[in-house]
Amino acid sequence: MKRIIIDVIPAEDQRLKENCGDYFYDSEGVLHILVSDMGNFLYERMVAIHELIEQTMTEFKGISEAEIQAFDELYYKEEDNRVVHLTKEAGWDIRAPYRLEHGIAENTERQIALHCGVIWEEYEQAIDLVTT
Repeated sequence: MKRIIIDVIPAEDQRLKENCGDYFYDSEGVLHILVSDMGNFLYERMVAIHELIEQTMTEFKGISEAEIQAFDELYYKEEDNRVVHLTKEAGWDIRAPYRLEHGIAENTERQIALHCGVIWEEYEQAIDLVTT
């Protein structure tokens, strides 16, 4: 198994300011999962788990991180250019190459929230605070 590092970082250090979670391999083959600091360990773990599930499934399916990053950049550039999207997150866009994997990862995230008594709307608000 390859090495995996999960770090909580300041939101402004994310590659895309619109994302509270990110993943990539470094030049040594180490998988990095970066989660924006939300001041709540459970929220941060939920994001980390989402990212790990999504990354694992996309890698298994042969969807590259570069494809995902390129799509996310396009999606948020469209928003900057005032394109109105039907979805709040790039991963839910019908064009997203990782839409299914994003959905399964969010489903797991929602199951954790339910089990731990996290109110989903409050969790989303915490994410919005670090991504806007």
